[in-house]
Amino acid sequence: KLPNREYLVKINKEKVEAYKTQLTIDYPMCGCIKDGQYYILLDGYHRLTALKQLGHKEVKIFSGE
Repeated sequence: KLPNREYLVKINKEKVEAYKTQLTIDYPMCGCIKDGQYYILLDGYHRLTALKQLGHKEVKIFSGE
């Protein structure tokens, strides 16, 4: 779940492009908390956007409950 969809409008496209060249999926990309059957994204909007644009369907996360 993306709790702050308004933040997606504020995504810095240059930062996303930079992440595309730097990211590896070998370590957790996003910080989330579990809410029932869903994970809520707390940190990592730019990294998640970059990975989605690169075609990744899954991403490793840090998770707290």
